[in-house]
Amino acid sequence: MAVGGILYLLASIAVSVFAKRQVPLKGKPINAQNIDEVLVCQDNVEQLFKDLNDETFSLQGLVGKQDTEAGARLAMQWEDFSKRWHDRWSEVGQRCRFVELRDRGLGADFDRLAWAHEDLEDMKLKFAALLRNYIDEQVPHIESIRRSLEASRRGLEARKRKATADTPQAEGAQTKVN
Repeated sequence: MAVGGILYLLASIAVSVFAKRQVPLKGKPINAQNIDEVLVCQDNVEQLFKDLNDETFSLQGLVGKQDTEAGARLAMQWEDFSKRWHDRWSEVGQRCRFVELRDRGLGADFDRLAWAHEDLEDMKLKFAALLRNYIDEQVPHIESIRRSLEASRRGLEARKRKATADTPQAEGAQTKVN
């Protein structure tokens, strides 16, 4: 794995941890007494959770299908996704007022939702570390297996071409005998 890809991923994690920026809200901050608005927040947090899981495992699945620069590309794809996801996560948190309203007597349901939202950021950082380790430890092995399979295929196909080139004479002789 290219060291540059690992460094890129580490820088991404550092930016996620230390960069706290405001993002434009896609709607007005919720009225926590309006259950419909809180349910929209619920949907948003569930979508963030789904997207984080889907993207993480999708990127890992790409490793065996890409060339020798897969690790570096994987790190860049994660970085792109991570930035977009973090902006959405921040926007949902601000619009749903989770930090402001959690543990303020709005009920256990709202508090669970607010803490689940908070936990997603930690989960993203853990997935980034998992991905970094995967790139560092598994990509070289996966690439070695891919190269072995490619060399095996080339050798077997060469043997088949040679056998096929030799076969028409033998088949022709059998046809004349019949």
